[in-house]
Amino acid sequence: MKVTKLRTTTKLQSQMLDYILRVVDSKGKVVEAWRFQGYSGHSMWDEETFFKRKFPKSEGYSINW
Repeated sequence: MKVTKLRTTTKLQSQMLDYILRVVDSKGKVVEAWRFQGYSGHSMWDEETFFKRKFPKSEGYSINW
């Protein structure tokens, strides 16, 4: 498994066992983007939980992957 921080302008899309997680602010701007290679969908739920704590919805952030 490998995790890589990406540029926020990346055009990569998630695929099975190769997920792109994006943190988006309330204006629709990508704040952070990360690539998780070799992760299962279940592992990505754990990662999403971590990012949701770091970037809470109450402060206008959303997480997508």
